[in-house]
Amino acid sequence: MDNGVNDLLSKAYDVTTYTDPVIRYYRWYSNDAGANPGIGIWAVRISSDGGATWKDIEQTHEANASWKPMVFRIKDYVELSDKFKIKFSASDSVVDKQSLVEAAVDDFEILEIDKSLVGVEHAEALPARLDLEQNYPNPFNPSTTIAFSLPEAAAARISIYSPLGMLVSVPVNGMVPAGRHSLRFDARGLPSGVYTCELLSGGRRLTRAMVVMK
Repeated sequence: MDNGVNDLLSKAYDVTTYTDPVIRYYRWYSNDAGANPGIGIWAVRISSDGGATWKDIEQTHEANASWKPMVFRIKDYVELSDKFKIKFSASDSVVDKQSLVEAAVDDFEILEIDKSLVGVEHAEALPARLDLEQNYPNPFNPSTTIAFSLPEAAAARISIYSPLGMLVSVPVNGMVPAGRHSLRFDARGLPSGVYTCELLSGGRRLTRAMVVMK
């Protein structure tokens, strides 16, 4: 777009059926072309009253010409209601309408935050990278703690495989907030052996060996 404002408004959603929902979408945004680059504005707003009032969740001038996942917890901004709406806006500056803006949104979802986590450690700085720590204790009987870190909120899956490669447990499978997380894995009923813990997120795969010793 050039010299104007484009809005994309969603229908009304009932988010009262969720306990603690997040919204996730992928965005493509660039404003670094045209006569006055870097001026265009990308904004995202949400409403709990059908659009009568709005709360900003995103507003930026920063270009990012790639598909970037964005995740926001609804309760951090508005109350849950049956009139929830989201509005995406891409515009030139209201002062100087000479920048060229390109924007797109894809794969918009409303998801429940994964509640299988037993602990979330909040630090001032978010983790710099995806990480799967060695479980502790290891060897263990019957339970152990698995800790992992996400640099940003994302879909994540933790799978436990037997020594023969059979899937025996999926303790995490869904949207997970950014930060360091921990959970307890109970191997009661499983035979001794070397098991594999696998973390999948953002197209990356990390594994650790876990030893059940009885």
